[in-house]
Amino acid sequence: MDFYQLTAMLDQVGGFDILLPFILVFTMVFAVLQKINLFGANKKNINAVISLVIALFFLNNTYLVYTLQRFLPNVSIILVVFLMFLLILGTFAGETQFTDKALGLTFFISIGAVLFALFSDVFNPLGYGDYGGGLGGLYYSIDPGTRFMAWMLLIGVMFVMFVMKDDNSSKN
Repeated sequence: MDFYQLTAMLDQVGGFDILLPFILVFTMVFAVLQKINLFGANKKNINAVISLVIALFFLNNTYLVYTLQRFLPNVSIILVVFLMFLLILGTFAGETQFTDKALGLTFFISIGAVLFALFSDVFNPLGYGDYGGGLGGLYYSIDPGTRFMAWMLLIGVMFVMFVMKDDNSSKN
């Protein structure tokens, strides 16, 4: 039995529809409950039961499972690209210590290079079907639900950054 047959068998028995979403939701809820100590310290049994119930309720809603199955591959691609960027940055930067100014400059140069590549059709010079090429073609070729989730994630990150920033005027 090779790996392709194993994944096909896992798909047939519901591994991708039931088992993997259950493990993911259970693990994430359990980790959050353990971290925030909602029911007190050392209450793993209560956290496990609540995580189990939430994960089973999650599986009961087929729309949530479908959304998770459509969203996670896109997130994994973004994570792979981000990790490759960090690997390249680590390869060329080595053990140097960045100051705030140098780190900011490196960040903006990297973002500029990525935006240049997206706008200049580097990733797909022929376009994305009827959508054209470049960033616009890539954006409109993505599923509308994934675009919505990406915008909500961006707005959420901006909100958290706004709330968590230090107010320098109150220190003076």
